[in-house]
Amino acid sequence: MIKQRKTIDYNSKIYDLLHNAQSYHDKYYVVQSFGGPSLYFHLKALESSKNDGDFNRSLEYIYAMLTS
Repeated sequence: MIKQRKTIDYNSKIYDLLHNAQSYHDKYYVVQSFGGPSLYFHLKALESSKNDGDFNRSLEYIYAMLTS
């Protein structure tokens, strides 16, 4: 039996993100759940992707952020 992959409607996701960006931004600051180690590794991943160009290092930081 072959499983069918679920089709993702990226256009609706992009539309939603663009038209609700301010609401998402506001909710981000209300919740204040993005801090501590996850924020640290998020910033390191962004810095690494811009400066080093070391893709593997960036992936390590992203993984660390997600697990923290």
